Amino acid sequence: MSDSSEWTVGTLKQMVDQRFIDLEARTRDAKHSMERAEDAARATREYTEVKNNEFRAQLGDQAQTFMPRAEADQRYATTLQSIAELRGGHQKSLDDLRDVTRRAVDELRSSFQKAQDEVRRLVYIATGIALAAAVAIPLLIRH
Repeated sequence: MSDSSEWTVGTLKQMVDQRFIDLEARTRDAKHSMERAEDAARATREYTEVKNNEFRAQLGDQAQTFMPRAEADQRYATTLQSIAELRGGHQKSLDDLRDVTRRAVDELRSSFQKAQDEVRRLVYIATGIALAAAVAIPLLIRH
């Protein structure tokens, strides 16, 4: 088959038969490659489905640990209310303490004022006695 002058019906048949054999071999190889590619794609798809299912299960487990929005909002409102009540209670306690302290200071001032008044009274009495003694003693001594 090196030269076109050697072509005969037999060589032409041989060449066509060889072409069909080569075509069948290439077709068989392509079919085998396609089957391997399909198997690989199927395995990849199954692996992806397994991983997706695992991920969905993980998300489901995680979602069960989350608090629903309504419950979180309710707890937040309750916490704010508790803080407000504590602030109000502390403010009331501070107001009560301020009132008690004010009354105690007022009582101390009143007691102090009474003590000052009593000391003045005693000083006046002592001064009166001293004056009386100062006047009476010389008179008594003269007699």
